[in-house]
Amino acid sequence: MDTRDTLVSEFRTHQQTYIYYLIGLCVASIGFSVNLTIGQKLSFVHIPLGISIILWGISIFCGLRFMQWVGSSLYANINLLDVRAGIHKDTGNHIQKKAIAEDVITGILEKNSDTVSRLQSWQNICFYSGVIFFLIWRVLDMMPKQIIDSINSYL
Repeated sequence: MDTRDTLVSEFRTHQQTYIYYLIGLCVASIGFSVNLTIGQKLSFVHIPLGISIILWGISIFCGLRFMQWVGSSLYANINLLDVRAGIHKDTGNHIQKKAIAEDVITGILEKNSDTVSRLQSWQNICFYSGVIFFLIWRVLDMMPKQIIDSINSYL
C-alpha cells in the first residue's frame, strides 16, 4: 500500500468514525431529553425541545443514509477497477464496452459524491441546530414558574 492509499484509508476511517459518533450523540441526546421530561406537563416551553429531537432524528437519518451511499460508492469503485483491469464480467477487454462502462461508473461516482457531501452537511447542520434548540429549551425550563405562567396566559 502506498502513501496515498494509506491516507485515503485513514480519511475514510476517520470520516466513518465521525459519522458514527454524531449518530451516537444524537441517539443519546434524544434519550436524555426524554428522560428529563418524564412527568412534566406539555407546555409551550417544550417546543424548542421537540424541535431539537426532530433535528437530531433527521441527523441520525442523514448519517445512516451517508453510510449507505458510501457503501454504494465503494461498490462502484470496485466495478470501475474491474472494468479498467479488463476483468469485469460485462465488459471484459472489449475497448468500447470498457469506455462506456467507465463513463457510466464515473458519472455514478460523481453523483454519489455529491449526495454523500450533502448528507454529511445536513447531518452536521441538524445536529448543531438541535443542540442550540436544546439549550434554548433548557434556559426556558430554568426560568421561574411565574414568568412561564405569565407567558402561558398570553397563549
